Amino acid sequence: MTWMEGLMHIGRQYDDDYNAIIPDDCFTCGMGLYVSLPYGYGDELLVLEVVDLGGQKLGKGREDYCFLVAPDMLSPIKARKRREEGQTDISGLNDPKSRGMRSLWEIEESALGCRVTEHEAARSGLFYHEVV
Repeated sequence: MTWMEGLMHIGRQYDDDYNAIIPDDCFTCGMGLYVSLPYGYGDELLVLEVVDLGGQKLGKGREDYCFLVAPDMLSPIKARKRREEGQTDISGLNDPKSRGMRSLWEIEESALGCRVTEHEAARSGLFYHEVV
């Protein structure tokens, strides 16, 4: 669990408010910031990119950042290695701004070519940030 001021960071699936994720690690890889989820969310280690919203609201959640399932090939390898070496950082989301997130605008412009909420595949892997 990741905690901020006694509260827990979670991600809620954009299209399904009942599906929540609780990251157990936060790390940089390449040019992005990622979180991994504990085993039990599926057979594969699920890794999501932490995306800076820059004050933009996606209609739900907070305006600071969101999570997006990462197509990156290296981040699951790094997440698995960190886990095996006992280096997971459950407090990594306490101050993600200092850790180098890519912006939503950058992802929409360079990778998607449209708004993330209009891209069907990206929207299905989109989780908004909530603190409970």
